[in-house]
Amino acid sequence: MRSKSPLKTIAVAVALGASFGLASTASAAMTVLHSWDFAGTAGTTAPDPTVDTVAGFSLDAVGSLNHDSAGTGIDFANAGGNLNNFAQNYYENTTGTIGLTNSAHWGFSAVVNLNAIPSTSAGIDPAFGGTGVPGTGEDVNGESTVMQIGFTPGTSVMLQTFNTAGGADGTPNWAIHIPGVVLFSADPTQGGGLTPGVDQHLEVIFDGAWKLFIDGSEVPLNAAGGFDTVINPDTGLRIGASNNGDNVVRGFDGIIRSASISEFQEVTVIPEPASMALLGIGGLALLRRRRH
Repeated sequence: MRSKSPLKTIAVAVALGASFGLASTASAAMTVLHSWDFAGTAGTTAPDPTVDTVAGFSLDAVGSLNHDSAGTGIDFANAGGNLNNFAQNYYENTTGTIGLTNSAHWGFSAVVNLNAIPSTSAGIDPAFGGTGVPGTGEDVNGESTVMQIGFTPGTSVMLQTFNTAGGADGTPNWAIHIPGVVLFSADPTQGGGLTPGVDQHLEVIFDGAWKLFIDGSEVPLNAAGGFDTVINPDTGLRIGASNNGDNVVRGFDGIIRSASISEFQEVTVIPEPASMALLGIGGLALLRRRRH
């Protein structure tokens, strides 16, 4: 069962605050910019390109992308596709921008199902100076990307896996990565861990600080500062992989069922004078009742 979106909950708060006409209330209204639903006929080739249902933002398929056996998502089969290994199967748009108008309040989400915990002992691809031999422990980060928005370090953000301690004994978890700036790793002891074979609803939100929600609950993030880093993504979007310099790596190994990008505007709800007067009259009536 998919959990309730924190962004949608924020939007509902606007209506509630306004209807009760309470003191000045800061709320928000959500606008979905892009949305992709990856359901299709079980076992068939995924569409190329795939187009979002809101703004027609198309993504081109790279490699072999197929619907999963249940037909409820697309299997991004990138076994071993970590930080320093090439990704084989993913979606991308290298020239478009997401059209964000409010970089102070926005977010993106995906429903995923990992095939397996990303390896932390894969051999680094020879193209990156490694041996390419599994078990060498060369690639200790266990990084694989669900979604990358923007391609330039400092103006892009990723939702990915990570290995907090490094090496085979580390604890793999979800993370928000702003390349060249900071990486926020979710606390695996507080619900931020990876769960292969189980659907997880992941949502990244920036509202003055970066936050990660998993299945509707906020998960504590670990980072040395940078929580308030504002990102206005530049050109490019990938689902199922990300880039490291000129190379596309960090291939996601699992099923992605849906993805979306949204922004929200802060709204200040201020009661009209007439409403305030009514509240005052109601208060007097209550006082009279108590006295009698």
